[in-house]
Amino acid sequence: MFYHFQITLPLLAAIDQKEQKTMCLGYQSVHEIPFNSIRRWQLVVCRCLADLQPAEDLPEPEEKETRYVVMVKGAPEVILGMCKRARIQKEIVAVDEKFRQDCQAAWESLGNAGRRVIAFAHAHFNASMNAKFGSGPKEVRWPDDLIFLGMAAIMDPPR
Repeated sequence: MFYHFQITLPLLAAIDQKEQKTMCLGYQSVHEIPFNSIRRWQLVVCRCLADLQPAEDLPEPEEKETRYVVMVKGAPEVILGMCKRARIQKEIVAVDEKFRQDCQAAWESLGNAGRRVIAFAHAHFNASMNAKFGSGPKEVRWPDDLIFLGMAAIMDPPR
């Protein structure tokens, strides 16, 4: 397993070996919700094993806590609906109506050109080292305010 989201081979080849190893060793998957056509998104929660990048306004984990990241990919309109903030370059900005309209115009334009558009979001958070994730009453929930990371368009050949 390399990434927790599928990556195309050309993109994988563009990432140097050292960065691949760092990314691979940097996360441990602890919970996953697979994609389905009703929900229209896939989610994975990972324990952060290395401090690859500073988390957004997040305090250091307490003694019996560790850092996690929730990563989501799926239909742009669904993913954007989960986000109140977005990462633009290295800045975190509020998602306003203009941002939503610009994103919608982009995914509609790409969709009209025959592309499938996938959006990405994430959020870092601290939780117990032994946390069990899910939606049950004793399970830990991940943050519901994700940070929109962007979109990718792919050509899906006819079957």
